[in-house]
Amino acid sequence: MHLTIHKTSVSTYNKATEQRGKMNKHIKQYCEEKGLTVDGNTAYGTLNGFETNFRLDNLDNYNPLKFHINCYTTDEQKRNIESELRKKAFKFFRWQFTRYGIFIGVNYFTNKSAAKRLPSLMDETIEILKSNGALGTGYCPICGKELTADANRSYSIDEIYRLKVTADDECVNDVNKVIEAENVDYNNAPNNYAQGFLGALLGGLAGALIAIVLSFAGYVATISSLVACGLGSFLYVKFGGKRNKMMIVIVTITSLICVVSSMFVIYIILSAQAAKEAGLIMTGLEAFT
Repeated sequence: MHLTIHKTSVSTYNKATEQRGKMNKHIKQYCEEKGLTVDGNTAYGTLNGFETNFRLDNLDNYNPLKFHINCYTTDEQKRNIESELRKKAFKFFRWQFTRYGIFIGVNYFTNKSAAKRLPSLMDETIEILKSNGALGTGYCPICGKELTADANRSYSIDEIYRLKVTADDECVNDVNKVIEAENVDYNNAPNNYAQGFLGALLGGLAGALIAIVLSFAGYVATISSLVACGLGSFLYVKFGGKRNKMMIVIVTITSLICVVSSMFVIYIILSAQAAKEAGLIMTGLEAFT
């Protein structure tokens, strides 16, 4: 998932702004059989009574298959739906409620196996929504009021996978006011580069330590770099750093320096061992140079 620096206001849906890509033939067939309109790597339409957005992102190893089912639910209904989804224990399946409904992320080994599993997976999920009273097509997913022809239109929601949402105009205006206020608070928040750098450094050192341990175990793994960047990003924010472009720069450079430095440490240690085996009395740095 990409880093969202600023939230984007809800705007009138514009087909030309959609990001295009290529839809896998197996997934495309599933979407078309369900009545969704496929456009590039996205699909949109009504699925079992719920306005549904679908997106296939093959570059996302965590959730390449993304659904968003637009619906309105109360807090109690959310708790009940969450409880039933947990009982289902679907594999490689995660969900989270959003302001406009429920997001579903799915991962499988191949798109073909995903297409085989998706019909029952989505049908069971939507049945859970229906049985718990979730309001679908014809109702505003933000307030739950029944939509009238002159009080709703389709909007694009850029901060969550470029969703298309049919909602009440008044609700959308209220959401935009909240987003604008959040963006003002975000812009006024301190950058805290020093605190963020400390978090990135700790993440980088953890990655470097893993690289050293694995090297002496006989492995050269890229996991050390992933740990350095992933943990560094998490700790950067945890320590008070601000999520922005500088965070990416600081975490990337810090992780790179730490992981590269770990290779230098490994060579120093190996050089010291080689010197000892040769009966030479010198430090690892002297033996290396």
